[in-house]
Formats: sequence, C-alpha cells, structure tokens
Amino acid sequence: MKTIILTQKIAKQFLADEDYVRLSEFTSIEVAAAQTLAKHEGQLRLDGEAKKAVNRARRRLAKKPKAKK
Repeated sequence: MKTIILTQKIAKQFLADEDYVRLSEFTSIEVAAAQTLAKHEGQLRLDGEAKKAVNRARRRLAKKPKAKK
C-alpha cells in the first residue's frame, strides 16, 4: 500500500473547507497536521495511525491549562 501523508497545509485547507479533501484517503499524518486537526470540533473521518495521532493531540490539548484573562 502506498503511503499518503496528511500535511499541516492540507489540514489547514480542510479546516477552511471540509469538502476540500477526504481525510480517510490518508495513511499517515504529520504531527503538526494532527495538532491542527485536534482543534476541529466536528467529526473527522480518519483511519488507523492518523486517527490515533489526532486523538493523542486532542488529549494533550485537553491537559493544557487554560490561559487566564
């Protein structure tokens, strides 16, 4: 199977327009892309390692203390 990497650039384009790309087509994901997608509140159609990477990034974001105003 050919490796298709989801980059941060593609992740940002997805956030701007969810119809831009099918996330399920990617077999791998950059750390920066996972961190970008972790901020998305809607459902992400990811599989395998990409899904695990985004879930890890979401857990890290949840653990960060909120900035004080």
